[in-house]
Amino acid sequence: MRSNSAKTRAVSMAAALPMIAGALALGIPAAHAADSPARNALKGTKPLWATAKADKGATNNGAQVKARVYLAGQDSAGLAAYAKAVSDPSSPYYGKYLSPKQAQARFGATKAQVTAVKSWLTSAGLKVTEVTQHYVA
Repeated sequence: MRSNSAKTRAVSMAAALPMIAGALALGIPAAHAADSPARNALKGTKPLWATAKADKGATNNGAQVKARVYLAGQDSAGLAAYAKAVSDPSSPYYGKYLSPKQAQARFGATKAQVTAVKSWLTSAGLKVTEVTQHYVA
């Protein structure tokens, strides 16, 4: 029988994966938008305040902005259903938790997803400095 802390960690891991998902809002400054017709903002990823009017121009020489794109992974609906099932005493899956490795394999980001995000960021002119199973920096 697992201890309560082991159950808590397993449920936390299962519940945390969808919450880890996030989006990086990239706005192309107005001065560069016309130079790059192939670059398009991803629908739903640009905050309302990121407009050409709000553009303050280039940063100081040498200034860097660091960001992470958190990966949503695969089958978020399945993950939510699994988290609910392992937490419901009337479910046959109650208390049958996945290990972190199993959760990553079943619900985490795939290598193809990581590669696609990395490629998109690089093609947008950004320097990728770190790649994990959870995010691309």
